Amino acid sequence: AESTIESFRQAFNDGADFIEVDAQESADHQIVLTHADNLSHHVCIPTNLNTVGQTNACDLKSVLVGASRKGQIPTLTETLDFLRTTDAFNRASFCLNIELKNIREIEKDKFKLGPDSYYDSLARTIEDNKFPIDKIVFSSFAARDLVKLKDCMPQARTGFLFWECEGGPELDIYPDENVADARYIYFTPENIDYVCKLAMPDFLHPELIALNDKTAACTARHGAGIISWVWKEKPPSEDEKMIAEGVKISARHNLPLAIITDYVPLLKNTIGKLQIPLI
Repeated sequence: AESTIESFRQAFNDGADFIEVDAQESADHQIVLTHADNLSHHVCIPTNLNTVGQTNACDLKSVLVGASRKGQIPTLTETLDFLRTTDAFNRASFCLNIELKNIREIEKDKFKLGPDSYYDSLARTIEDNKFPIDKIVFSSFAARDLVKLKDCMPQARTGFLFWECEGGPELDIYPDENVADARYIYFTPENIDYVCKLAMPDFLHPELIALNDKTAACTARHGAGIISWVWKEKPPSEDEKMIAEGVKISARHNLPLAIITDYVPLLKNTIGKLQIPLI
């Protein structure tokens, strides 16, 4: 679902324990929450604005997003203030999962690395807001992002995102830019060992279908938890076998498991019917 305060409110009303958002930096160094730098991915109405990185945060308020095209792109500060008002905020299961998106889209589907100011802006926003750092997990497909963030926020909890299931080449996130440790890589024991040595994440974020006994055992050896996701997600009733297998494997290896979903009530109902203990 689109990142708006309205969608966050609905997620928690539906029983979500946490939300996952994507953090971009605006031209005036504000952190805003939207999936892509290219605004054409989010709006269905004409706009003279091009990308988040070229636009000040106040001007982004003119871009209407969400299912009804009535919502606005929120700043991280606005979201942190809202989260404090929710019942979920005081639960032990609460988490704000922030995907680091220090990406500039120079043309459609062609990316370059954003500015180093991104990490400082993110750290400053959270520190100024006095939001509890232990209620946030910062994630990225690029290991370098997690290392850079920890330089600014040593106490931050982090998670590494793994690419879809194996079936093609592992790709550079910023082609032709020679950016080290910024690759889409698959969820394999070898890659788990590599990432955990380099960035020491607290969580690993694979596709749920990539969780098997070998990857689960390797994750457990590194003391990490699992926050999974599903590419081209279907309603949980259509993926019940995959969900059940993921829950069984995580329980077998004593791994904490969370699942990012757009179908909160349906997923909770599906897992509840499995009668498999969650860690």
